[in-house]
Amino acid sequence: MSKKPTYEELEQRVRKLEKEASERKLLEDELILKRIVFEMSIAANSTTDNEGVINYVNPTFLKMWGYETKEEAAGNPVPYFFQNADDAIPVLEALEKSGFWRGEFKAKRKDGSIFISRGLASVVRDEAGHQIGYYSANIDVTEHKQAEEKLRASERDLAEAQAIAHIGSWRWEVIPDEVYWSDETYRLFGWEPGEKVNYERYIDAVLPEDRDCVTKGVKDALDGIKPYENEHRIVCNGEVRIHHIRGQVWRDENGKPLRMVGVVQDITERKRAEDQIRRQTDFLERTINSLNHPFYVIDPGDYRVKMTNDAALGTRTFPKNITCYELMHKSEEPCNGSGHVCPIKEVKKTNEPVTVEHIHHDNEGNHRNVEVRAHPVFDNHGNISEIIEYCLDVTERKQAEVAVQERQGELEAQALKLREVNAALEVLLIKRQENEVLIKENISFHVKQLVRPYLERLKKGRLDSSQKALVEILESNMNNIVSQFAGTLSSKFRDLTPMEIRVANVIKEGKTNNEIAEMLCLSHHTILFHRANVRKKLGLRNKRVNLKSYLMTLPK
Repeated sequence: MSKKPTYEELEQRVRKLEKEASERKLLEDELILKRIVFEMSIAANSTTDNEGVINYVNPTFLKMWGYETKEEAAGNPVPYFFQNADDAIPVLEALEKSGFWRGEFKAKRKDGSIFISRGLASVVRDEAGHQIGYYSANIDVTEHKQAEEKLRASERDLAEAQAIAHIGSWRWEVIPDEVYWSDETYRLFGWEPGEKVNYERYIDAVLPEDRDCVTKGVKDALDGIKPYENEHRIVCNGEVRIHHIRGQVWRDENGKPLRMVGVVQDITERKRAEDQIRRQTDFLERTINSLNHPFYVIDPGDYRVKMTNDAALGTRTFPKNITCYELMHKSEEPCNGSGHVCPIKEVKKTNEPVTVEHIHHDNEGNHRNVEVRAHPVFDNHGNISEIIEYCLDVTERKQAEVAVQERQGELEAQALKLREVNAALEVLLIKRQENEVLIKENISFHVKQLVRPYLERLKKGRLDSSQKALVEILESNMNNIVSQFAGTLSSKFRDLTPMEIRVANVIKEGKTNNEIAEMLCLSHHTILFHRANVRKKLGLRNKRVNLKSYLMTLPK
């Protein structure tokens, strides 16, 4: 029979049982707490056996992988939950080798959709240290990874934009004097990205002539007087470059400067272009002002005068935005009508240069005749952006034209008068020539008919020697007189009688037989007789030759 335990032994056993119960209760509470944490965790928690087969998952796991019940997920191997099953091999190898794994992988949901999971896994052991499975916790970092990629893309875009625009960003931590530059800022200064930079080195890079302005601008910004903005020159790779820099100061709650953040831009090419434009503008203004006639640049939309030269201004000043019709015509509306054709309207209508004449007013208010020439200026889209007008004072020319017209009228009147006088003189000259011929014919006729017969009778009379001598002298002198007239007659007429000569001359003038008979007071039969003798003596008998036409060919 066994020995009964004593009271003390029973008391010790009770205490031991109470202690074991208490410890078991603590373990149970701890297990319940761990289960609550496991279940309520925002991470997708799961456990597997030693073969890597899922045996428990929490609700977050179900939600993340798209399962409705734990039973659906349980019983599947770990690679089943990867997009590519082979991606699970390195995870299992790491757990087998070191008992721990941390990393990211592409996971596959129940519906086949893909997401990026970031997690960790470890070996689970019992109280004796024996491996009884694996534990893993995962979170969905898809949106986070997308945000990271967007950030990286944004940083790449910013770097490319800075490189294209030659704009760099910078940050200066004032207290530790540490400067952080973007890669483009380093390139703008000709330095390698990542080089050590501080405020002192930055100031040393500025040309000595510009340093005082830079340091004063920084001081004013730190003192809160005004934001930092400056243009200064530096030497970059042996070349002087111009930088435009702006910065903003960040302060603590007490107003003490903490940092300055800003941008820097290389504006060398812009400054050169501005300088070139300025020189071209100066040259254009000098060229325009060298013109001695008014020159205007006019807005085609509202007719505002945008630019003039000195010749247009003279001693006047006029309000800004004055219109061309107000300035040139003292009018309240644009030119209209045939008397003052508006060149602006014509250019807008035809897109071609035009020239019109206007009446303008000079500085004293006098009217001046002006030739207005308007030319269109087109923008890159082919639209008229401005119209250039320049005016030539043609008052003196118009006056000269009027004077020339008046003088031309006088000359034409004089020419008409001279033509009339000339015609009269020609008539008189013809009449004189006719009279000369008639006189010569009359003299020859009378000498031959009235003098020579008596001279012949005298020669046949009884004359003494002295008388004969006188008669011979008389005959010789008479022959000399008659021969001067006869030399003027054509040889064809020498055999004609005076009456035949007279008839021939009238035929030559185109008179009819009746007209000739009436003119010479002879009968029609007598004229026909003399006409036949003239044809015979001129060798025209029995020839089909017009007598008048033939006589016209003979010299006078």
